[in-house]
Amino acid sequence: MSMHLISSILFALSANIDTLIVGISYGIKKERVPFAENIVISLITFAGTIFSIYMGLQLTLFIPASAAQRIGCIVLIILGLYYTVKSIIEYRQGRLPPDDWDNPEAEPPDKTISLKEAILIACALTVNNMGMGIGASISGMKLIPTSIATLLICMVFLHAGNKIGRIGVSGALKRWAGPVSGMILIVLGLYEMLL
Repeated sequence: MSMHLISSILFALSANIDTLIVGISYGIKKERVPFAENIVISLITFAGTIFSIYMGLQLTLFIPASAAQRIGCIVLIILGLYYTVKSIIEYRQGRLPPDDWDNPEAEPPDKTISLKEAILIACALTVNNMGMGIGASISGMKLIPTSIATLLICMVFLHAGNKIGRIGVSGALKRWAGPVSGMILIVLGLYEMLL
């Protein structure tokens, strides 16, 4: 597995932690995310990833390559620290769910999300990931593998999260989502810096 592919997968995992949580939250409400809506959300996120990486590449035209890579890596590390610290603060303020936050009912969902709702979810997830995409591209990550990895992992995380939410889920999953995403970004920034 090439170094750039590892970076692309790490980025896609971190960028889609929120997608997993969104899937879980809809599953808990007994709302199914159909395949078509999953595709819509994933394609919009895919387009947003391409756009943000492209914007980052445009910035590198005005900055020397070595400096651009260092800046991109630092941006990823700062974002990782931000998500980690934010989660710690939310935990200390009691704004994260307790460990016994679950959904014991096993009845099948009686609702599905609408196309309009899917588009709104996708836009929110895309905007949330724009900074990561710009930082990743400046650090030297490649457009095609990163975008494709983001598309595939978005689809898998949304589907898996929705399933998890419908069968019952521990609050620990949501509690650890922020720190895990942050740590992946920090590792990615350090990894790209050492390439």
